[in-house]
Amino acid sequence: MKMVLLFVAFCSSIISFSQSRGFTGSTYAGSDGVPHDLQFRDADGNLILIGDHPDVNGTPMLNDSSGYATILFRNGKKMTDSLINYSLFDDKLFYKQKGKYYSFADPVMAFTISYPSQPAGKSGYYFKSGYPVYERNDNATLYEVLAESNTLQLLKWQHKKIVESQNYGSAPEREFVSVQEYIAFLPKENKLIGLGRKMSLKEVKRSLPAYAAQIDAYIAIHPINPKLEDQWMQLFEYLGKN
Repeated sequence: MKMVLLFVAFCSSIISFSQSRGFTGSTYAGSDGVPHDLQFRDADGNLILIGDHPDVNGTPMLNDSSGYATILFRNGKKMTDSLINYSLFDDKLFYKQKGKYYSFADPVMAFTISYPSQPAGKSGYYFKSGYPVYERNDNATLYEVLAESNTLQLLKWQHKKIVESQNYGSAPEREFVSVQEYIAFLPKENKLIGLGRKMSLKEVKRSLPAYAAQIDAYIAIHPINPKLEDQWMQLFEYLGKN
């Protein structure tokens, strides 16, 4: 339910956009409200092609297939298309054309994306940038927004790296491995607080002491299974309203 509300809130900010299924026909609306040809090129005018990784097992992408996305760029342009995917290895959005992926030249402020096949209970993804510097991440870093309010947000940073493993008697193998971290954002303080790769009540209460009493009151009625992300989302939704 929370994911649906986040999608509605995000999409309501997209005043004008057009949808298409081809590179040539894709459009965006600029600040003047007039559609323009959408180009996926670098500063020199060259098409940007994502690096192929034929020798690496797995996928660098958020999902194996392309998804339907609504994208808001930092310069105010907006667009939607059904051939979009997000690379957790490159930390960039890509457009798919004839089996190849091309990057956007314009920085992305936020986007929502849904795929034909998603994890059970997952209605889609909402990613957003513009957060303060946190460790190696800057304000261009895109975080998945799991719960959002004016006082508290639950974010998830995800990335894929290439790891090489050596099995006895065989050649080394390389594969994409996912890493992640849950992070709390306090909008009024403009502050990010790490909650760990796996969330626990002990760590959340230690990191957010101002909410400890509310957390205890909530879990007394709604016990949390720490392995279920949607239950953490419900807790942060509750905390953001109280």
